[in-house]
Amino acid sequence: MKLGAILNPVYFKEQGPTTPTEGFSFTKLNSMNSLEDMREYCVSSGLGYLGVGSSRIVFNYNGNALKVAINQKGISQNMIEYKMLNEDSDAILQIFNADKRGRWVLCEMAKPITNSRSFEAVLGIDYYDALTYIKDWWMTHQETDDPRLKMDFAKFRDKWEGADNIIDNPWIIDVIKLMQKHSLRADDLVGENLGVVKRDGQYHVVIIDLGYTNQVAQQEYRSQDRDSLVPQGPTLQYKTH
Repeated sequence: MKLGAILNPVYFKEQGPTTPTEGFSFTKLNSMNSLEDMREYCVSSGLGYLGVGSSRIVFNYNGNALKVAINQKGISQNMIEYKMLNEDSDAILQIFNADKRGRWVLCEMAKPITNSRSFEAVLGIDYYDALTYIKDWWMTHQETDDPRLKMDFAKFRDKWEGADNIIDNPWIIDVIKLMQKHSLRADDLVGENLGVVKRDGQYHVVIIDLGYTNQVAQQEYRSQDRDSLVPQGPTLQYKTH
């Protein structure tokens, strides 16, 4: 099956900064006194609602994603993404603008990956193997006494010996470099946090939310929350159709 039949071409418009939505301005957004006021301003200005998580709400700003923090966790995560403003990587969303205080981030919009075929059509590697390798690599390099977050290096080496198509894949290498540089956690690299964007006619698999780092996990999540975030591997049904 051709890639265009898997990834709806109607969804993909050339993304980038566009003219402001009528009645909305970032200057006024920055003048808001509270995160609640910022959310209400986005709603009253007619920005389309895309979704909400435990720390951020996302609006459609002329075809791009405006992530607005709803609590301190969201501010911390926005600050992480703000630091990636000039990061040279095809595996992350392009950041167009961001609040230096971490209250909001404006980035390109990705089409969420809802089945393994989309991932495999773009990257040419098995979805389950790719994300399992990343999870195993992360667990091999963790500095922790928690056995759930550790994997013996010898076991890792033996498990992936000969899997050169995974180990040498440019996207895998790119993601691991990001994890090393920014202390990203493998438990955030799951199916629902991966998407596809189209840039200059080429499709790219990207990480949609990058704000969950080791530091954020330790500072902003309660211990019982962290217990539920131990990597469990890819969450999409394997070979979903």
